[in-house]
Amino acid sequence: MIVSVEKIPVLFSKKHQYRLSDFEYGAWIIFENGYPRYYFNILDDRYAGMRNVFGNDVELFLTDTFSRKGLNLSTRPKVFGFPLNAKAKIVDLDLEALPVHFLTTD
Repeated sequence: MIVSVEKIPVLFSKKHQYRLSDFEYGAWIIFENGYPRYYFNILDDRYAGMRNVFGNDVELFLTDTFSRKGLNLSTRPKVFGFPLNAKAKIVDLDLEALPVHFLTTD
């Protein structure tokens, strides 16, 4: 799935920060080892049966579930430094949808 994101270089780092548009309601980029890997949108039909499981804080649910399952995934990029917002650009990333089995509480 192609997702448009803002790619922001970080001072004294080769990594970048990635942000979705402010108009992306209920959507997250899921990072693996600090790099964007999955896209999660709570309004996507594939997650419709699980909406009552997420509770009030979806980001906390995702973080707890990833930790409990031992997955090296995060909703934060784990990039430290000062973002150079003036050098940000919009790029299209080809991200997979977050697999539903990552979210089950088994």
